[in-house]
Amino acid sequence: MSFGSSRTATRGTMDAVGEWPCRPGDGRASETLGTVSRGHFMARARRQLAQDDRNALVVLVMLDRLLRVSFHHGWGAGDQLAQQAGVRIREHLGDGVLLGRLGEEIFGLLVPGIAGRDQAVFQLEALTRAFAAPFHVDGHPVYLTVAMGASLSPAEGTDVRELLLKAERAMVQARRVGRSKWCLHEACPHVPIEEEPSLEADLGQAIARGELTLHYQPYVDIAAGRPVGAEALLRWCHPRLGLLAPDCFVQLAEEAGLIDDIGTWVLHAACHQARTWRQRGIPHLSVAVNVSAAQFNKGNLVSAVASALAASGLEPQALELEITESTVMHDVQAAIGTLRKLKDMGVVLSVDDFGTGYSSLSYLKRFPLDSLKVDRSFVQDIGVDPDHESIVRAIINLAKTLKLKVTAEGVESTEQLRFLLHEGCDRVQGYLFGRPVTSEGLEHLVKQRSLWWTETL
Repeated sequence: MSFGSSRTATRGTMDAVGEWPCRPGDGRASETLGTVSRGHFMARARRQLAQDDRNALVVLVMLDRLLRVSFHHGWGAGDQLAQQAGVRIREHLGDGVLLGRLGEEIFGLLVPGIAGRDQAVFQLEALTRAFAAPFHVDGHPVYLTVAMGASLSPAEGTDVRELLLKAERAMVQARRVGRSKWCLHEACPHVPIEEEPSLEADLGQAIARGELTLHYQPYVDIAAGRPVGAEALLRWCHPRLGLLAPDCFVQLAEEAGLIDDIGTWVLHAACHQARTWRQRGIPHLSVAVNVSAAQFNKGNLVSAVASALAASGLEPQALELEITESTVMHDVQAAIGTLRKLKDMGVVLSVDDFGTGYSSLSYLKRFPLDSLKVDRSFVQDIGVDPDHESIVRAIINLAKTLKLKVTAEGVESTEQLRFLLHEGCDRVQGYLFGRPVTSEGLEHLVKQRSLWWTETL
C-alpha cells in the first residue's frame, strides 16, 4: 500500500507551484542537461494531459543535498549530479517520460500510460531504489537521498498545476517520514473539498462521541484450512459524511497531533474484541493491529500495549502488531529496544508490506520478529508476472530460513492461492476469503465456514 495520503494543504519548502528556488539563468539551460525548463514542462504537461486520455502519474522528486553539493563544489558539480539523476530516471521510466528541472533540487515528471494505482506504487518504489547507488562527481562517489510525492490523473484532476500541488503536499509528507521515501496523494471521494476545514475539529471529537469503529478482515492458516485471526481496520462513522476509510483522515490526525490517541483507542478496541470472540466460543481467533510510524516512534507504544492487554484481559499471544519496514528502519537501535520489550511481553510481531522497502536480511536477523507479510503488489501478479512470482518465492524461502511465518495479503484468485500453497506460505488474506466486515459479520463468517481454502480450490 501507498505511504499516507495528504488531505490538507501542507506548507513545506515551497510556497506555491512554480516558485521553487533556482539559481538565476536557469531557464532553457536545463535542456542541455536532458531536462526541459520549468516553463516548458508546465506547457508540455498541460498539452499532454489534455490530448491523452490515459492515466498519468505526476511526480515531484527532491534530491536532498544537491544544492549543498553545488554550494561547496560549484554549480558545475551540481549540474553533473542533476544530469546523472535525469539519466537514471529515464533508464527506469523510459523515454516517454516528460522530465523537467523545476528548481535547483526539484525534478518534475509526467509519466503517461500508468495502468492504475498499483503500477504507480511500483514505479515510485523503482525510482527510490534507482537512487540508492552512488553518483559520481569528478571521480568521487556522492550519495543523494530523495523525497518523492506523486498524484494520479485523471483520478486527482487533469490540471497540471493542481496535480503538482497535490504531489508537493505528498512530497512534504514523505520528507517528514525520513530519507528516501515517497508518498502518493490519494484524495478521499467521500469528503467534499468544502468539508475539509471542519474535518479536523470533527476528528478531535470523534473518540469522545463514539464515532470510531473497527472492521475486520480474516487471515487464514493454509495448513489448518481455517481463519486464525483478523486484521483490525479503522473506520470513522462521520455524522454527515458517512463511513470514512483511514485514507480520508489519518494524515489529518497526524498533522493535528491526534494519531497517538486514535492509535491507543484502536489497541484497546481490538484487544477487547479479540477477548470477546474468545468468550463467545472462537478461542483460536487473534487480532492484528497496524502501528503507525508516529505512534511507534513516539516512545509510549509499549505502555499503550500493556494497558490495552490489561484492560481487556487478552493474552499477549493473541495480539499481533504489524509494523512497516520504513518504520523500524527510522531509528534502528530505538526500534530494536521497543520490539524486544514487546516480544518479552509475548506479543506477536510482524513486518507489514515486506518487499516494498529495505527488505534487508541484516535487519531481519537483528529484530525479534515472528512473521513477514508479503505486499499485495507482488501477490496480485502471481500467474501474470514471473518476476513477481520469483520475488514471492524468495521471500517465503527467506522467511523459512529465518524461522519466520509468512502471510500473503491481497489474495483474490484460486490461482494465487494454489501458488502460495505450493510454495509453503503459512497464512493468506484477501477478498478470496472475505472483505473487511464488522465484528459481528466476521463472527458469523467464521462460524459459517469450516475448511475455507478447500472450498475455494
